Amino acid sequence: MKKLLPLVLLLGVVVLVSGCVRQQTTNQETNNITANLTELKIRLANSQYGGFAFDTLNSTYCEKIIPLDWLEQRIKDTCFSNVGIITKNVEICKNIVNITELYDCARGAKGDFSFCDENSYPGDCYRRMALITNNSALCDSAKEYTYSCYVTFASRTQSLSFCQKIRIDKQYATDEEVIKEDDEFFNWCIAVATRNADNCAKITVGGRADQCYEDVSKLTGNVNLCSEILVKISKEDCIMNIALANNDTSQCELIETNYTRGYCIRSFEYEKERQAMK
Repeated sequence: MKKLLPLVLLLGVVVLVSGCVRQQTTNQETNNITANLTELKIRLANSQYGGFAFDTLNSTYCEKIIPLDWLEQRIKDTCFSNVGIITKNVEICKNIVNITELYDCARGAKGDFSFCDENSYPGDCYRRMALITNNSALCDSAKEYTYSCYVTFASRTQSLSFCQKIRIDKQYATDEEVIKEDDEFFNWCIAVATRNADNCAKITVGGRADQCYEDVSKLTGNVNLCSEILVKISKEDCIMNIALANNDTSQCELIETNYTRGYCIRSFEYEKERQAMK
């Protein structure tokens, strides 16, 4: 019996240590989950503050953004840049950390958008400046993004004049692929300008057709148009966005995927929290 006692004690120690290790591991996993949830909430909050700043042109929302990493710092810089350029306030630009973004903001606040020519993606830069300043003339400098820029302004103003610009370009096109692309954007433009999805059906490129249906569904609040979207994840995102816009939780039931449907329903609670953040 005495010979067995050390073995029993050893086994007891092993079990005790094993239990402590498991408990330590469990605690670490819990801490990791908590940390991840906290980080996710911060990132979601950062995105919300950026949206509030743009909607209200109030840079104090930008100050609330917590830069967890370089990407979040970019979001914060862009937030200050958007408000600074729109309000033509160079002082707001001085809050920007990235030197290039700071100088671009200062020039943009003074109405000088030539910095886009020095950008790695000049077309996208001009499109962004056109949209945030509501200056459609800048679309003409947006290169490969010119047509999508026209489509956005047609959506905002319900003016067919932007669609006509695409049609005029088409008259001078000779390449069949270019003519086809002009047709796609023209039909997309007509659809959003008239709030009528019939022209979306004339678009043959799946991605553009899906976007066309989603745009018109948002503009009209018609959740049934989401069913025309081919890509399932885009279709369900469309339904969720329309449900939120219509403040109708019953529309979440149209979503097939259980997780997305649940997220749609929970999003109504998130929306209440978002409004409380203002």
